Amino acid sequence: MVYDSYLDAIEDFVKHASSQELQAVFDVVDPYLASDNCDYFDISLFGGDYRLEDDGISNSDFLNAIKRSIEQKKASLSNI
Repeated sequence: MVYDSYLDAIEDFVKHASSQELQAVFDVVDPYLASDNCDYFDISLFGGDYRLEDDGISNSDFLNAIKRSIEQKKASLSNI
């Protein structure tokens, strides 16, 4: 699948992911953000081959976008 931006890819994943999948991703992302160690994040360690720097995206922006999307989905599910 081809996306227009990394945000579209994140949105699609979050939309289709189970609660367990979202929690697993959140559990990986949150420690990088909480400890301000985003520079050490390497997507290839998680099976990804997308190169953030090729699109001028910082690790921090990428991880924050994932966290925000997951939090928004959790909030919308709790309002149901």
